[in-house]
Amino acid sequence: SPGDAPPGFTALLQPHHREMLARQRALLRTLSLALAEDAPEEDMRVLQDALARIDSVFMLVVVGEFSSGKSETINALIGSRSLKTGVLPTTDRITVLKHAGSDVALDEGVFGDVDVLRLPVAWKDVAIVDSPGTNAVIQRHEALARQIVPRSDLIVFVTSAERPFTETERQFLSRISAWRRKLVIVVNKVDLLQDAERSMVLDFVRRNAHETLGEEPVVFGLSSKLALDAKLAAGEGVDPSLGAGAAQWQRSGFQHLEVYMRNVLSQEEILASKLANPIGLAETVLSRAAERLEQRQEVLRGDLATLELVEENMQLFMKDMERDLKLERVTVEKYIKKMVERADAFFARNVSILNPGALLDADGLRTRFSQEVLEDVSRPLDDSIADLTALVAQRARTQSAAVLE
Repeated sequence: SPGDAPPGFTALLQPHHREMLARQRALLRTLSLALAEDAPEEDMRVLQDALARIDSVFMLVVVGEFSSGKSETINALIGSRSLKTGVLPTTDRITVLKHAGSDVALDEGVFGDVDVLRLPVAWKDVAIVDSPGTNAVIQRHEALARQIVPRSDLIVFVTSAERPFTETERQFLSRISAWRRKLVIVVNKVDLLQDAERSMVLDFVRRNAHETLGEEPVVFGLSSKLALDAKLAAGEGVDPSLGAGAAQWQRSGFQHLEVYMRNVLSQEEILASKLANPIGLAETVLSRAAERLEQRQEVLRGDLATLELVEENMQLFMKDMERDLKLERVTVEKYIKKMVERADAFFARNVSILNPGALLDADGLRTRFSQEVLEDVSRPLDDSIADLTALVAQRARTQSAAVLE
């Protein structure tokens, strides 16, 4: 194993650490309340889970595509064939390896059934999580792995030297980077390559991982199979570099990963990671919320621009309508004026006490009024009003079409 068991996380806390954890809890609660009606369910579960396990066991999560050697890497790390391995997807559930006295709580609403195995090494405050392969044929695999990542304290990403850094691995690493977790990349099965090929593969993985993550990755080339064989040959409690499989151990390159893990699982590093992770998680959730807010603001800016354009078009529409109405009004007023003049003349001739007979003949008076006053004016006036109505309707349809476009 990489080192002796670290003491329980809570035993490492000094008063100022406990004060910091209390502030982090308050921050996560405030953030949960603020985003309760907006954030996706996955983000809310991540926040709630972070609150639940803010001072819990250190979670080391191993991810990667099936047949990359994830489970074999864990077996080599703990020196035991605790997990099944094979060329077909063997991990269709979350498997947690923990010390008998450790409390590892995983939200069953997120993960469903979880297999829990006893960790054969005395890491009382470390749990190892073997996740489903990111490209496995079982549909829930990738979703489970994506949900585990935000809850991790350290991610070991395993890729195979036979198929290094596939497109699905690149996409998965890109999602991992959003959660700002400590990450180490293991290129497994390098014993199948010649020295020159090994260097090329490791350089390829480093370069592409750097482009994906935006930072220099920690990359180890090793053979989990040789390392496990060497540890099993040496026997429990025996340094594999001195045991019967010393040559295999040397060729495995696994000792470099163990040195790294020994440092990462030191008291100081565990404490630093556990204190930093809630902040990183909160920043990620806030960043996502900011992106959603920016998208909504962009939509609102577009709507505002559209309203301003509609208002501008409406102003132009009103000006055009006023101009056209003014022209039509002149025509209508001309006919009305002509009608009024004829009516005045008609009544002057026919409505008089000197001509009482005309007043008594109402039907005759009505007929003559129509002939002398309305005959040449009524139809043009009706036509002008109809043209005006049609013009207003056509302009309104044109304006509506312009607004919709």
